[in-house]
Amino acid sequence: MRLLLQGNWLHWVVFAALLLATILIPFAIWAEHEWKVMNPALVAVTAALLLAADIVLPIVSRVVGATLRKILGAWLGTLTGVAGLTLGCIRSYSIGWTIGNPATREVVGTAVRKF
Repeated sequence: MRLLLQGNWLHWVVFAALLLATILIPFAIWAEHEWKVMNPALVAVTAALLLAADIVLPIVSRVVGATLRKILGAWLGTLTGVAGLTLGCIRSYSIGWTIGNPATREVVGTAVRKF
């Protein structure tokens, strides 16, 4: 409640609007098309990127994976899901590697020893 009184609420409104737009705009774009009619390569690349973005966006990877297997078939859908989740793991590892130590020092202080 104090956050709203300090005037920082506009930042949270903009953040929430951008987050919702990031999630809902792809559904609005593809709502007119049937997934079966779309190019399978486009479906695979889009789903792999969605799975790779799972570390920063609230995307339910089980739903994306099940949809991939339904649209692309068992083998290609599974391979696409594995590729997307692997990209997400590499991306999250690189984020932790680059900003993890400075962020930890900022939060905890300089008393943290380097291993």
